Amino acid sequence: MSVSVGGGKGVKTAVKFPQGSTLGPAHKGTVGYAASVAKKKQLTSSASYRFTFTEPGYTPGGFTYNSAKYRCDDTFWGPTKRTKNPGCVFPSFAPTFTLSRSDRQVRQSASHIYDAQRKITGHPGASTPLHRITDAKTIAAHRKAMCAKVHNPNPSKYDCDEYPFAASKEGGNPRRGSTRIISAGDNRSAGARLGGFYKSQRVLNGDAYYVHIK
Repeated sequence: MSVSVGGGKGVKTAVKFPQGSTLGPAHKGTVGYAASVAKKKQLTSSASYRFTFTEPGYTPGGFTYNSAKYRCDDTFWGPTKRTKNPGCVFPSFAPTFTLSRSDRQVRQSASHIYDAQRKITGHPGASTPLHRITDAKTIAAHRKAMCAKVHNPNPSKYDCDEYPFAASKEGGNPRRGSTRIISAGDNRSAGARLGGFYKSQRVLNGDAYYVHIK
């Protein structure tokens, strides 16, 4: 038995498996992947595994199967510098953003989300995922739709916090959303953590994710 692996366009593979192995005891091996993705671009592919079997006097045979699709990107950039190194994920997996109501820095944001998830039909972020959006105009429109008519007694100290997040496809709908006036520092700390989560989990435009409140 021999094994070969194709990684798709832009991906090189290095198969470290004992080729010509005899069937019987279990054999172990690894496959290394090296992806090349351009600045501010992404590539999506799947790995194709080909197992070939040979036996003297018999017609060679084999089978092929594909892995789950993976995605590599170099899309996290500021005006002039990269803000997160390139990396790869399985985009079919929806990661979870977590906040805690016992965390002093974000407890007001966490409490608002906790209450909103239970109040809003469909429990967005809990029972069903949110989906990130990155278009600045759409995000601003979502925020305006939710908070434009909410009274803020002191904008220098407080923010209008909206859930689902303005930067989600599910945001911007007052009939399926919640607003609350909370500390500006708390709101911005939670926002910074959400931004860090997007980077660490490589959540791109349109990607699904969950929100869990402890």
